[in-house]
Amino acid sequence: MDRKFTSHHGAVMAELVIAISFFAIISVFLLRMFASTEKIRSSADEMSKAVIRAESVMEFALASADADGWAEEQGFRTLSAGGRDYMVKYYDKDWRETGAVGKYMLTIFSEKEKTEKGALITYEIRVSKVNDFENSGEIYSLSAKKYVSGGVG
Repeated sequence: MDRKFTSHHGAVMAELVIAISFFAIISVFLLRMFASTEKIRSSADEMSKAVIRAESVMEFALASADADGWAEEQGFRTLSAGGRDYMVKYYDKDWRETGAVGKYMLTIFSEKEKTEKGALITYEIRVSKVNDFENSGEIYSLSAKKYVSGGVG
């Protein structure tokens, strides 16, 4: 009996090349997806920490009996621009307070509207990202009003 062996090595090789090419193309899309999820996670983490800082400062401002001195007690510096005073505090990339310009900046704007028996104070708190010593984008902002009765300076 004569057996004839036929070789299918060429077909198997072609199937392997097609399968490997398919997985290589799919892996490119998967890598892009993983890279974009890291960017989204980083932005969400940054937003979360900005919200926590802003809400913490706002709660302190609303709870403080001293309408003017609470921010300086908390380490904020008073600056002025365009005839308007504001208070600022800087944070590094890990959200630790720094004495100099850092990666993040928390700014407090306040306006007093005097009334007969006190004053209505409007607070606006902004958390921004800082690049190259310039404000490069607001991450989060928060505003609230507080009424202070009695003599307010």
